[in-house]
Amino acid sequence: MGHKKVSIIILTWNKLDFTKKCLAFLEKNTNYSNWEATIVDNGSKDGTRGFIEEFIKEKGNKYNLILNSTNKGYAAGVNQGIRAAEGDYILLLNNDVYVLKNWLISMVETLEKDEKNAIVGAKLIYPTTGRIQHAGVVFLRKIESLHLYKNSPPDQPRVNKYRYFDAVTGACMLIRKTIFKEIGFFDERFRFGGFEDIDFCLRCRIRGYKIIYSPTSISLHDESVSSSQIENYYKIFKQNYKLFLNKWGPLFRRYNDPTLLISFKLKMYLIYGIFKFIPNKFVVSIKKWLTTFLSVQ
Repeated sequence: MGHKKVSIIILTWNKLDFTKKCLAFLEKNTNYSNWEATIVDNGSKDGTRGFIEEFIKEKGNKYNLILNSTNKGYAAGVNQGIRAAEGDYILLLNNDVYVLKNWLISMVETLEKDEKNAIVGAKLIYPTTGRIQHAGVVFLRKIESLHLYKNSPPDQPRVNKYRYFDAVTGACMLIRKTIFKEIGFFDERFRFGGFEDIDFCLRCRIRGYKIIYSPTSISLHDESVSSSQIENYYKIFKQNYKLFLNKWGPLFRRYNDPTLLISFKLKMYLIYGIFKFIPNKFVVSIKKWLTTFLSVQ
């Protein structure tokens, strides 16, 4: 039996240099045999469209292109790509992610270890620092999602384990296509990136599916390249967070469901508990230090 077909969805909105690099790494380092890619352009104005059209002419029918006249946002854009996909699995790939050798083989193998595995996330590394950008997402008690090992060295044992998490980032995310028939697509009310991937993971979790992190699928990630272009991005981010709280807050508060919250060590709960007494401007830097230097099992 051959490999299941993987449909890679890449969303673009300007930032042509990043897209060029993303596609170059994709071509060079994807040694999985059965894949296609759909590029959804959200109204780029910097020459991205022309480049992609020429790129597809050169590479042939492995690639498809969807052109939007305006920026429809992240969720709506990837939903377009998912609906057009022919594969058994869907791979969401940001255009600022640069995949490395065996990245896709590893993700597929991880997904297929258990039929209840719905989503696989990858180990993502900052290209400038060589440290971890993503190695799984957990929730704090105040329903705040946290990249648990962000800025950790990539060779530490804690980021080199196959582990189930509350969520993984949509920057490089493999999903069983059948899941969309069961729970629906990404929620398009989350505008221009932010929480739609976390929301989707939780929707899978409450249906009994698993979200797993694969440490052997490694890519580089510049992070938040497209969102840096959005006017009033932080205002939109707060609106998305409010929507997320409205959707999931009652569930967390009512059940305090242990399956939705990966256990922290007692010392972590104690330390995070003091955040409410610390001015907000210091909280981010403290969390960053904690997740880098404290070992959370």
